[in-house]
Amino acid sequence: MLKNIKNIYFLGIGGIGMSALAHWINLRNINTQGWDDAENTLVLNNLADKGIKIHNKFKKDHFLIDVKKFKTTNSVVIYTPAVSTNHPIFQYFKLKKISIYKRSELLQYISADYKVIAIAGTHGKTTISIMLSHILKSSGVDCNAFFGGISKNYNSNFLTGNSGIMVVEADEYDKSLLKLSPYMSLISSMDKDHGDIYLNDAEMTDAYKQFIENTQKSIIGRHDLSPEFDYTYSVESDSDFYVSKYKFEHNRLMFNLHFPNKKTVKTSLLYGAKYNMENAVAASALAFLIGVNPIDIGKSLMSFNGVGRRFEYHLNTDNQIIIDDYAHHPEELAALINSTRLLYPQKEIFLIFQPHLFSRTQDLEMEFASVLSLVDKLVLIDIYPAREEKISGVTSKNLLKKIKLNHKWYVDETVFCDKNKTLFSSILLSENPDLVITAGAGDVYKLIPKIKSILG
Repeated sequence: MLKNIKNIYFLGIGGIGMSALAHWINLRNINTQGWDDAENTLVLNNLADKGIKIHNKFKKDHFLIDVKKFKTTNSVVIYTPAVSTNHPIFQYFKLKKISIYKRSELLQYISADYKVIAIAGTHGKTTISIMLSHILKSSGVDCNAFFGGISKNYNSNFLTGNSGIMVVEADEYDKSLLKLSPYMSLISSMDKDHGDIYLNDAEMTDAYKQFIENTQKSIIGRHDLSPEFDYTYSVESDSDFYVSKYKFEHNRLMFNLHFPNKKTVKTSLLYGAKYNMENAVAASALAFLIGVNPIDIGKSLMSFNGVGRRFEYHLNTDNQIIIDDYAHHPEELAALINSTRLLYPQKEIFLIFQPHLFSRTQDLEMEFASVLSLVDKLVLIDIYPAREEKISGVTSKNLLKKIKLNHKWYVDETVFCDKNKTLFSSILLSENPDLVITAGAGDVYKLIPKIKSILG
């Protein structure tokens, strides 16, 4: 794919997965450019700082000047499903007969020469991948890695190294995970999602089974999943890798980590969401099977600083707590809410949730209604569309009607505009919550400065 290639254009370069690949390509002295509809995000600014040309708005004259070196023989285009194939830049390159590939195809090509450690599952992929990479790096295994989030230890969504190991997330969307030929794999969960890709649960299960068949060596899975695994993990003692004696102490989650060789190490995590303990067991299992000493694994977890937008504290004082999380699936929301209850049993949870994708909201409507009824107070904002067009009747306002709460509000998209913040402000001021969580896979996190300002 990249033989004799001197130019690569990324359509949707601001996406967390696309930007990681763009950084990788740019380091190999290939002219790297891209388009995204977002502007001035941390991800895009980091790309621009590395000299990558980004077109935020399609101005044909400027674009044509920038891509004049792009020829059929020396260039390729990479796109994400979030970008329509009717996009003018996509159509321009198509007419020019320049080869166009999906993001998953580029990752397939790049990873072919490495021992790939692939993490699959509906939830937890990013945290497990970043935890594993931190364990490996800290233990002297100089791995390469691509993340679907920002590692706080490395302030990056990708890592380069000199070893032959590459850590990647095996995305179930568009069946991208089947493009990979992993050396070792892990499956964290197999919950219903992506109804636009998988017509039923059986079809999704078949994809994971094929993913297992594509794995060369060991396959690890959460203990309660149905496929056959070489090893299992959990927070219970009926697995090959598990934890015991966990407790919250001094803002840390303390626990014992057990390995198949009967070795037990004491370790802890900086931030206390209980589900991250399960992610830590998963990452530790992979590291152990790669050959890392359990003692080094325990030490590495203690220095793990977390992942951006995963139970991320933006304010943590005696009087006010603001947490942001990427949770966008009912199971993820349940884990988020339950962990918060364990940490703060005396506090009310004030959740600001932004549903992600019309199709997901439609397919899992009753599950969302049920789990969102578990909080004390809820603000629901408009659905983040990402790659999708609107679906008639699928709205946050209609979802709100099915949620069984006395304290619930719908605020439309004007919540992001300073001049139209009256309703949002009045809700926050009247309720004066001391524990606020923003959740969703879209841009709900952009409300955090406003929340801080209002609550003062």
